[in-house]
Amino acid sequence: MPTFDMIVIGSGPAGQRAAIQGAKLGKRVVLIEKLATLGGCCINTGTIPSKTMREAVFSSCPRTFSKWKKDRSIPRCSEC
Repeated sequence: MPTFDMIVIGSGPAGQRAAIQGAKLGKRVVLIEKLATLGGCCINTGTIPSKTMREAVFSSCPRTFSKWKKDRSIPRCSEC
């Protein structure tokens, strides 16, 4: 059975950074992730995809985006 100096649980931004820092220090590092893809919730399903979707919607309707920027209300545009 292989042995490791450091175990990192979760491959989100913090887990990736921790694993890289451990490797830079010459440690044998293992990264444990429960999902099939690396990157964690922030990268795959959370913050970044949500912001990308929001920006795509706003860029497709400039009138709604300019109104939203002014008052930060929920955008509604029946003219697009």
